[in-house]
Amino acid sequence: MNHRTATATLLLAFATPGLARAQGAPAAAPTPAPAAAPAGAQREMRAYLVRDGREVQAPLFSEQSATLPVARVDDEEITLQQVTDALAAAHEEGHAAPTSQHDFKPVLDRLVDMKLCVIEAREMGLEDLPEVKQAIQDEETTQLLVRVRARAVAGVKPDPKVVERLYRDAVREYQVRSLLFAKEADAKAFQKALAAGGSFEALGAKLVAAKKAQGRLEAGYTGAAGVKPEVAKVIATAPAGAARVVKLADGFTVVQVLGARYPEVPAERARAEQRALEAARQSATFKYYDALAKQHARTDKKLLAKLDLEARKPGVAALRKDQRVLATIEGDKPLTVADLIRGMEEKFFHGIDAPIKERRANAAKPHVFQVVLRQRLVLAEARRQKIAESAEFRRYMAEFKEATLFSAYLERAIMPDVKVTEDEGRAYYAKHKADFATPAMYKLESLTFSSAQDAQAAFDKLRAGTDFRWLRANASGQVKEDQRKAQLDNTVVSATALPPELANQLSGARPGDCRLQAVEGQYFLVRLVSATPGQQQPYEAARAVIGKKLIGENLNRALRASNAKIRKSHAVAVYLTRIGY
Repeated sequence: MNHRTATATLLLAFATPGLARAQGAPAAAPTPAPAAAPAGAQREMRAYLVRDGREVQAPLFSEQSATLPVARVDDEEITLQQVTDALAAAHEEGHAAPTSQHDFKPVLDRLVDMKLCVIEAREMGLEDLPEVKQAIQDEETTQLLVRVRARAVAGVKPDPKVVERLYRDAVREYQVRSLLFAKEADAKAFQKALAAGGSFEALGAKLVAAKKAQGRLEAGYTGAAGVKPEVAKVIATAPAGAARVVKLADGFTVVQVLGARYPEVPAERARAEQRALEAARQSATFKYYDALAKQHARTDKKLLAKLDLEARKPGVAALRKDQRVLATIEGDKPLTVADLIRGMEEKFFHGIDAPIKERRANAAKPHVFQVVLRQRLVLAEARRQKIAESAEFRRYMAEFKEATLFSAYLERAIMPDVKVTEDEGRAYYAKHKADFATPAMYKLESLTFSSAQDAQAAFDKLRAGTDFRWLRANASGQVKEDQRKAQLDNTVVSATALPPELANQLSGARPGDCRLQAVEGQYFLVRLVSATPGQQQPYEAARAVIGKKLIGENLNRALRASNAKIRKSHAVAVYLTRIGY
């Protein structure tokens, strides 16, 4: 969640205590542009303002108008970009896009309310609280590191060879055929006959007819994820044409791999490109660190090597004060032994004493040293690049400070008086019982047909006693797996996730029952393997969730009531009158 989304969440829900600090408002892009128009909005949408008795208009999503004041609380401004950021985030959270002149008003009202709370927080001295200062300082450090690294990898592109390898690994489908045997001896005899040149189809048909085996005789394509793990290991390494016997829980399968194909799947290619890009960026980042260290740092390798963190003398207490220099850094103060110990204590959340006793501290020393050194080098580089002086960075930190102060104000001025009673919780539960009911769950086997006649014929065979797995291997007219309108075979699904007509048919069914249902022009023959009835969650189990929701609602009401009083003692001016074309 970036800082804009975090701020919008605070505005839309008025947050929960500590939200800004807990979420950390991490890693925005180094030089973000003004918020893009939400889906449905058009570039020519404009903001209309009235100031000093005359109307002014500006493009809604424009860098030039981003800093345009649309409201003022005392001497502090609310800009058009803050409104568009909040509108865009609201749309991302599932709210309507700003397509009418009224859509912006609730968001702008909340921006005003947030500004009022921030002013009150400053007057209360919350800005000077150690935890608030620390949160702001930590975020400033994080953002400087993020921006330097982002610039370092800005031009990095994925290696096409890596993309292709990752893609082929993801989409590879093996052409296989297999038979399942109850007895290992029969499976090995079949394997031996194939190795001697026998025909899989001819030999297999005889074994199926003799009821020594079952399965598909014709070859089909499958990915490694579509078969059992034991089989996946075999088909990934077996040479084309070779037959292998694999022991399964329900018997012994003989698998023959005929070849492989690599279908074009755009989504998988996009994922492969992203993974390759991330790998290339990581590699470039470490090269950048090495270049910074070579150019701007000098490490005392002898001191680092002989420094024994686990020795009884002088002991970690003395090392915490040790000012011996491990590395000099151009543009920054030296990195000392004491700095390294602080880094070690940050790595081990529960302190360094246990790692010392367990002889883990020295092993972690080189890595922690590199982490501390790299951070110092990158921060020094941020100062050289004057990132903190940029308008974008100052704007980012100003918004983060306001979000942190707003959260601190909620915690100290509003939250202490917000309560939820047991009666409120039970009343909410009684009114929303359906929200706390789990649907029925079904484990299903299914066959999918393109015609009603083929589906009915298969259904009739099932009722006559034909084995379901045999039918899957031999019934004609089946739809290929990647062309089915619904994936129901060998799955566990909830009643709410099923097509409504099928869910109705399965209601009350018993394991082993079969149903035939048309779905979007295809015909599904479904066998119920097992069913778990839906259950009503008792109030005691739902109590925590209900309490959290009611706390949020009561917090909103309390904040609105408080702001109504606060507003009377501040000068509030709103210039934005409408958004339109």
